[in-house]
Amino acid sequence: NRKLEISWVLSEDLQGNPSDGNSKKAWDALKDADGILVPGGFGDRGTEGKIMSVEFARTQKKPFLGICLGMQLAVIEAARNLLGWKDAKSEEF
Repeated sequence: NRKLEISWVLSEDLQGNPSDGNSKKAWDALKDADGILVPGGFGDRGTEGKIMSVEFARTQKKPFLGICLGMQLAVIEAARNLLGWKDAKSEEF
């Protein structure tokens, strides 16, 4: 049996100055994680931070699961960073 340990990270904190206390804690939590889950959500609040976490998971080869909006943002991240479509976004926000 395994025990799941969850570290909650506010995506807005990932968008902040990396030397800021909350931003540093958020990035440290991602670095320490064995996997990253980006859940669904509504609206555009924190979407860029979620995209940053998706990119981090991809580039650091961390297991990733995007649920609903999380998967949509994974596609946006891939379009931006793998296909070079810098203005890729969603019509939803």
